[in-house]
Amino acid sequence: MIRVFRRRTAGFTIIELALVLVVLGILAAVFIPMAQVAHENAMRERDITSLEAARDAMIGYIRVNEGIPCVDSTGTQISDGENCDAEATLDLLGIRTYDSRNNTFTYDVNDTLTVAGLAASGDSICTALTDIIDPAVPPATPPDPSVCDSSNTNTGSTACTAASEMAFVLVGRGPDRCLNLENTHADVVNNAVCHTAVANNRTFENSTRIHSRYDDDGYYEDLVYTVSPTELAEIMECTAGGGSGSGYSICSTGETFIQASYGDNSGWLGLTMDGVCYAVGAGTMAALGCQVDSTTIELRSTSSCGGTTFYSGLADGLDTNDDGRADIVCNSTVCNYR
Repeated sequence: MIRVFRRRTAGFTIIELALVLVVLGILAAVFIPMAQVAHENAMRERDITSLEAARDAMIGYIRVNEGIPCVDSTGTQISDGENCDAEATLDLLGIRTYDSRNNTFTYDVNDTLTVAGLAASGDSICTALTDIIDPAVPPATPPDPSVCDSSNTNTGSTACTAASEMAFVLVGRGPDRCLNLENTHADVVNNAVCHTAVANNRTFENSTRIHSRYDDDGYYEDLVYTVSPTELAEIMECTAGGGSGSGYSICSTGETFIQASYGDNSGWLGLTMDGVCYAVGAGTMAALGCQVDSTTIELRSTSSCGGTTFYSGLADGLDTNDDGRADIVCNSTVCNYR
């Protein structure tokens, strides 16, 4: 009699498959959160680098232009810091304008320190900074924008009971776990969503204050980079910052850094340098760079460099305080320079 033996077909039993799935589930439970954390950390590091570069570029712009940029979507300088177009403004600096989640960085600036704000007021940036740092009549609340003080208890309606004013603020908004203080200029609609929302929608998170996920569902997670008025005054060597005045100069010996602003609501300032006419529009500031002290300069009341003569002489003659720069502030009847 011939016996036929059948070889058992190779494969997994149901129990073996179940054990494999259990092991895979355990591995997934361990490694997927770790991978997510690593991914979040990598995005955070990229955003930190981008924001640091943005802050440095902003300071460089301010040094050259003696004003903080704030432009609308058309590229026009405006003084309303709350309504700066962040992407267009940061584009002026030639830097990255969005974070790792493809959200545009948030940007806000004190209205009185903008290029357009200074042109309209006729103040130098040092004068404007002094008015903020040491005002004759202190404001009841800090000027916009501001950040929450780090000493607060961070919970509920007291999440931001005090704030400090800032010259400008740059923000990477993070994963937006909660919309309060996320610098979308949130209004009362968000108060129902995030019980740490504050009434002032230009008050920003303080990166030194980290909320507990368990104590408060509105905990902070933004990347917030700021320069305060005092810090900016120090950078610009203003008296309020411990310097001798508007003492920053990027020019070589024998040159004067010249910039002019025309503070009227309409009209033009005509500015001639060695016979070449330049037109400065109302409410704008023009940085004319480093000019040799012997450059002949004329200031006139029309765009064609005609009309009333406000000044005619050498570039060095505009630098009345001999600090290497000349800030020219004009209106329709007179020009002041220092």
